[in-house]
Amino acid sequence: MKTLATAILVLLLTPNLWAEGFGNQETGNILTTMENYVVGGIFAAPSAGTLDSIKMLIVVTTESHLVRLAIYEWNGSGISGDLVDSTEEIDVAVGESWRMFHFQQNASISSGSKYSLVGWGESTAGGLDTRRTNQANDTMIQKADAYSGAWPSTVSATGYEAIISVYCYYTEGAPPEAAGAIIFINQ
Repeated sequence: MKTLATAILVLLLTPNLWAEGFGNQETGNILTTMENYVVGGIFAAPSAGTLDSIKMLIVVTTESHLVRLAIYEWNGSGISGDLVDSTEEIDVAVGESWRMFHFQQNASISSGSKYSLVGWGESTAGGLDTRRTNQANDTMIQKADAYSGAWPSTVSATGYEAIISVYCYYTEGAPPEAAGAIIFINQ
């Protein structure tokens, strides 16, 4: 019975069970560098909510790299607006995989608003890339910027017709009320 109670408690306190998302979860077929580049895509939030986490398909070829992800407001002219939230810095090891990052402020997003979901990494001896697919009517943004780990308050970037492999998770509306859950353990 203790195992069942523990499982129920974990389910009640795991916010991503209720998470919504937006972005692109497809694996792109073209590599795009992230070494000293801010790179990402423009996507609309389907509903209002609180940011949880963000994932990006990252390819590291020979040596690990420090990487951070962020979300910016998009002002509609090929230039990102203000920084909304950013993630922790992760040292990404050699390989290709979807890497999950967690937002630091858990900021709010608005329904129907467009956002830039972006990644940025340091330059070391090995390659650091994400994946994209060239595709009309989608916007990938890219800007050369030496990696410092500290996100600028705004990013001016060039837009391309492509879609980046990046996806953002958020909790729609108010987070679930886990604090009021009572679990009885029958011993």
